[in-house]
Amino acid sequence: LEEVGIAGFKTDGGEHLWGYGITASDGRMGDRLINAFPQLYLNAYHQELNRSLGIGKGILFSRAGYVGAGSTPAHWAGDQDSTWDAFRSMIKAMLNASACGIVWYSWDIGGFSGPIPTAELYLRSAAAATFSPIMQYHSEHHGRKIPSRDRTPWNIGEQTHDENVVPIFRKFAKIRMALVPYLARQGKVAIESAKPLVKPLWFEWPQDETAWKIWDEYLLGSDLLVAPIVEEGATSRDVYLPKGLWKALDGTQTIEGPCTIRREVPLESVAVFVRLDTDFDPLLTDEAFMALIRA
Repeated sequence: LEEVGIAGFKTDGGEHLWGYGITASDGRMGDRLINAFPQLYLNAYHQELNRSLGIGKGILFSRAGYVGAGSTPAHWAGDQDSTWDAFRSMIKAMLNASACGIVWYSWDIGGFSGPIPTAELYLRSAAAATFSPIMQYHSEHHGRKIPSRDRTPWNIGEQTHDENVVPIFRKFAKIRMALVPYLARQGKVAIESAKPLVKPLWFEWPQDETAWKIWDEYLLGSDLLVAPIVEEGATSRDVYLPKGLWKALDGTQTIEGPCTIRREVPLESVAVFVRLDTDFDPLLTDEAFMALIRA
């Protein structure tokens, strides 16, 4: 693999096991393998990557898995429609996957299937992806089809006739690149502590009854609470802040929780709060990083 420059595989469709009557090398039939097969498939790739490149030097990108999937990173949500309902489902899926031990998880920004998303949906999805384990876009349609349905920001801007798409996406991309050191450090902590990188609020505050009802907010690492806009046409949202001291990432508010606040969230921004009652990451007060947030 190293000789030909391969560092990983996107194992798209790796969950397919055709027929209950199929027989595995150990004698198990398809009806016994149907759930285990996706993980056995990933394990085979993972073992070969470790053998060829060295432990932890390779990467997988899979839409499937089973018990133990967290040990064969990374994963994405599979094919999604370009709709608001699908976007909301992606947030829920990420929290469920995280609670099951999957550290590195993503979805396709703006969806994968069907007509291209609106500029609003695309940018709200991009905003959430900026503050998630993996940020990526993808489309089922080949770029040579006319009109193109690629989910690249420049094509979304062109097809929706919205000149704001590219500059806003560029801002999110710059924030994302600046956030990579934080994600690397927090990912290492997650793996070593066997805790999720993305945490549902109830994971940190299990005694908080309100936290158990929140599905559209999450912690990214130990220091950031992310509250994406997931409703079409919304320019603000309620944000629940659990017990503790919180500061808006852009520095505009410092709030003592638990409480619910109303937060204005223009299209070019994200509702993110820093948890101040922890030894939070120094990046989150770095002037260059803060300048990107406020831009």
